[in-house]
Amino acid sequence: MKLDRNVTGQNKYWLIKNRHLQALLANPVTSPEMETRMGDLRAAIQTLEQHGLIERGEPETENEFFVIKLRDAFAEGALIHYSHTAMIAGEQEYARDVIDLSYRSGQHSAFCKRPD
Repeated sequence: MKLDRNVTGQNKYWLIKNRHLQALLANPVTSPEMETRMGDLRAAIQTLEQHGLIERGEPETENEFFVIKLRDAFAEGALIHYSHTAMIAGEQEYARDVIDLSYRSGQHSAFCKRPD
């Protein structure tokens, strides 16, 4: 097993910046152009949801998740431990892919920041 992006050239998942989305949707519409843009945005999200392409990660559900960006100041340790666990499970190639991520994570990332 390998990381999808190391096989297909694309990540398995993409992220929607939900905090930014909710802020956009909460802003009062100030022009007909903005009303059209917000309508397009709502329609796009609805289309993705109708096709089952959005997982909200609700707590205590089958699809609960916790996303860690490599720039997260605390990511390195999590990735090292994850890689170690994959290695113990016999997934050496996958473990190497994940450990490679750790080399670019946390304090090693040029974009390192504390989570907000």
